[in-house]
Amino acid sequence: MSGHQAYGRPLSLFHHDHPLLGHLVHDTLHDLTGRLTAVCPEVNPAASRTLTAIPGDGPPVAWLRPPQGGGQEWTTPLDHIREPKP
Repeated sequence: MSGHQAYGRPLSLFHHDHPLLGHLVHDTLHDLTGRLTAVCPEVNPAASRTLTAIPGDGPPVAWLRPPQGGGQEWTTPLDHIREPKP
């Protein structure tokens, strides 16, 4: 078991709740806006070569997709997520 504190209540499959889940957010690290689709650990790099991706044991990160839907998903640390400016 890791010593990391998970954000929000656990949901399932290593995912955690977040008040902005499903909403548009601004990623201050990458200066991008996207829809927050998940809060869970990064995929374990060794397991990413298999058919089943297994989350790593690090802290949860924010998983985002471009606001228009589809496109390349990216991750960023949770402390870089903000509500977008109007």
